[in-house]
Amino acid sequence: MLVKKLKRIRTERGLTQKQLALMTDINLRNLQNYEQCRKNVPLEMILKMCLVLGCEAKDLIEENEDVLQVLDEYFKMQRQNRKKR
Repeated sequence: MLVKKLKRIRTERGLTQKQLALMTDINLRNLQNYEQCRKNVPLEMILKMCLVLGCEAKDLIEENEDVLQVLDEYFKMQRQNRKKR
C-alpha cells in the first residue's frame, strides 16, 4: 500500500525521517522510499507508523476501504486493550 500522506503527518508531528525510522524500527532508506511512494508499505509497517504517529491508517492511505476497515478495527481493539492495563 502507498502511504501518500506520511511525510505531511510526520512533519506535523515534528519528527525527522531518521527519528521516525528509529521509533518504528524501519530502515531509513525504506522509510524514504515509502514517503516518495517508490515502494509499497507492508501492513506491519503501517501499523507501527500509526502507533508512533498517533494516527489511524486512513490518515496515511487512501486505498482499499476493506483494508482500512480491518485496520481501524485493529486499532480500536488495541486502544481498548491499553485502557484495560
